[in-house]
Amino acid sequence: MQKDNVFYVKVPSAAMYNMLGEVSDEVLFGWELTTVGEPRDGRIYCKTDYGYSGYVNTECLGKKGRGEYIITSRFCPALEKPMYIGKKIFLLPYGARVNITEDGEKFSRAEYEDGEFFVPSVHISKVKKEPPTVKSILDTASMYLDTPYVWGGKSTFGTDCSGLCFMAYYLNGIKIYRDSCFSFYEDYAEEKNDLKPCDLVFYKGHVALYIGSGKIIHSNSRDGKVALGDVDHAEIVGCADMERIVSLYK
Repeated sequence: MQKDNVFYVKVPSAAMYNMLGEVSDEVLFGWELTTVGEPRDGRIYCKTDYGYSGYVNTECLGKKGRGEYIITSRFCPALEKPMYIGKKIFLLPYGARVNITEDGEKFSRAEYEDGEFFVPSVHISKVKKEPPTVKSILDTASMYLDTPYVWGGKSTFGTDCSGLCFMAYYLNGIKIYRDSCFSFYEDYAEEKNDLKPCDLVFYKGHVALYIGSGKIIHSNSRDGKVALGDVDHAEIVGCADMERIVSLYK
């Protein structure tokens, strides 16, 4: 397997591992990865389109699958036939990308490495091209409410704090750091008393998305899920301004 080969995730979601073999990220069906090293122990070192790198199991990758459509529901069944009573091949999470080859009124045909499947057309839409808004980012984040807290995750199967904030922006066309460390965001600093909806709020080892009226949405181990909470101003170590992130970090 050569360097700089392009692959696509062919399973609903796949873990990305760091050099120590620990889960550090999650990539979803249809997402594009570029190889930056040779396979090792059944895994290959890959880079995402948002600049994050890690090892992914080679069995999770295929050469087909570039998708211009995205799953817009929390979960979507990938069906063997264009009918609800047909066999379910797998379940796709919100944010997965699918290569639609036939756009139908009720079911659409999709192609991937291992063949084809059908998805209910109501659960897909073309990837967004328009600039993000406060509403679109908050609507995206709200799709994850009650999603289990999972370290290294960022799907509706399970997500951690930075995964939630990342996806709220990423699915609206903005590639932010997939990290809860404020030092990455000092160029976008916002005063904690001037918070606006969609600003990022950083605590020690934790990040949340401000939604307004003194409230945040965050994935945290205390609740064990994505939940709403109150801003704890005393514990804030930094804040990042949404408008500056959108204008400078596309």
